[in-house]
Amino acid sequence: MIKEEIVERLKNLKKIDKAIIILQRKLKELDNNYNYTSVSFEQKVSSSKVNTTEKKLINTLKKKDDIIDQIVTLTEEKFSVTDLINKLEEPEEWLVLRMLYLHGYSVAEVCKEMKVSKATIYRSRDRAVERLEVEVNNS
Repeated sequence: MIKEEIVERLKNLKKIDKAIIILQRKLKELDNNYNYTSVSFEQKVSSSKVNTTEKKLINTLKKKDDIIDQIVTLTEEKFSVTDLINKLEEPEEWLVLRMLYLHGYSVAEVCKEMKVSKATIYRSRDRAVERLEVEVNNS
C-alpha cells in the first residue's frame, strides 16, 4: 500500500461515522414506515394472485439487509484503519492521527490540546503515515 492510499483511508474515517449514522436513520425510517400489524376485515376478502403486502414486506426486509451489510462493511473498514493507527509506537504520532482522523479534530484544535505548533503536527502526521506505509508493506 502506498502513502497516498493510507492518507485516503485515514481521510475516509471522518466520512465513515457520518455514513453509518445516515444508514442507521434509514434503517429506523424503514422500521417506522412499515406497519407490521395485522388487519382484520369484517367482510370476506377476495383473494388475488398477487400478495402485495407480502411483497412490500419482503422488499423492506431486503432493503434492511442491504443497509445492515453496508454498516458492517463501514464498521470493518473503521476497525481496520484504527488497528493500523494502533501499530504506531511513537505516542505523539499515534495521538496526532487519532485526534485528526478518528476524533475529527482540526489541526488548530490538535495544536491547542497538545501545546505544539502546526508544523509539529504536520511533521508528526507525515512521519506517522511513512511509518504506516513501511509497516503495511513489511507485513
